[in-house]
This record gives sequence, structure tokens and C-alpha cells, in this order.
Amino acid sequence: MAEENKKNEVEILLVEDNEADAKLMALAFKKYKVIESGKVHVVKDGIAALQYIFGDKNEDEFFLNHCPSLIILDLKFSELHGLDVLKKIKTHKIARNIPIVILTNSDKKTDWLDAYSLGADTYLCKSGELGQLIEVAGWAILEDTSISYQ
Repeated sequence: MAEENKKNEVEILLVEDNEADAKLMALAFKKYKVIESGKVHVVKDGIAALQYIFGDKNEDEFFLNHCPSLIILDLKFSELHGLDVLKKIKTHKIARNIPIVILTNSDKKTDWLDAYSLGADTYLCKSGELGQLIEVAGWAILEDTSISYQ
């Protein structure tokens, strides 16, 4: 029952500039019951992701505008690289506890190493199977994703 309630309260923040990819992932999360009555909030770039999470209080280390259960983050954006977004989130006192899955077309070893060194929980290439993302997202959501205010 506790696992079922977690699925019902889920909010996934999907940071993806490809509209077709975003729609496919959102539909897959619903179809495979990664989320049941929760929601997938889609933003198209890193700047919008930080605005969604931190609002106007970007420098307040104890404030979050929104606290998603999981962030799925692409790396390549025109204005703010996904690794910069990852670093900002993972250095915030509260937001650093949000699981982040990097989902990108980049298979460069340097991106992979940088992502993990900055605190990414998982790194997946878009060329992989969608089932892999569904499995990782389900695992991250069912893990203890509660945020501690320390």
C-alpha cells in the first residue's frame, strides 16, 4: 500500500527540448504505471527547469518552488547545458536529494563521467530501449525519495 501511495503522489520533471520524445516518455510513464495519478511536468530547457524548481528564490538554500519526485534531464540545450543544471540542483541543500536521471543522445565518456561526478543517479543514452528508462524511473520513485530539511 505504501508503494501504491508513492506512485499516486509522484511528480516527474522532464527537461526535454524534443517535443516528440517528451510526449513518448510521458505516455510510457502512464501506460506502464510508473505514475498513476501523478503528473509529468515538461520544460524545454535548463533555465526553465531551474525556474520551476527554485522559482525566483534561486539563491535561497532552504527554499524550493516545486520538489519533483524525479528529474529526467537532457544535457544539450542552447542556453544552459544540462551539466550546469545538474550542478545547481545537486549543490542545493534540499534539491540535492531529488534523484536525477540523465537521458541524452550523448554517448561521450566525458559527459558520462562529468554527470556522475556532479551527482547524477543514472545516465542513459536515448538510443537505448524505452523499457530501460521505465525501469529506472520506477525504481527511483519507489525508493525513499523524501526530502530532508537539514
